[in-house]
Amino acid sequence: MANRKRRDQFNLETNEKSQGRETSQRKNSWRHKILFASLVCLLIVFVRTGGVVGFTNSMARNAIASKRLDSAEWWLDVSRSISSSNAYSDFLQARTERQRGNLEKMSVHLK
Repeated sequence: MANRKRRDQFNLETNEKSQGRETSQRKNSWRHKILFASLVCLLIVFVRTGGVVGFTNSMARNAIASKRLDSAEWWLDVSRSISSSNAYSDFLQARTERQRGNLEKMSVHLK
């Protein structure tokens, strides 16, 4: 009789635990889907705002504004290695050349 009660108690606890696992697995499934959808949205926003080239141009623009021309040159080199035909990168390169006093190189980049 006592063994039967223990066994019934054990079966009840086991069923409750398995039901709890199922609900937590459902919650985790939804969490994974929401996190994945958020990641995809952030990736789309990143690409639409210029992606890596936009980021490197932004860093170069900030470096030019703070008169760190070597750093700006490095960021522009990274930008050119990714996309060689970016007009804004050429414009920023012309700005660095103007600040260095190289007016001939500036005019080449502006053309």
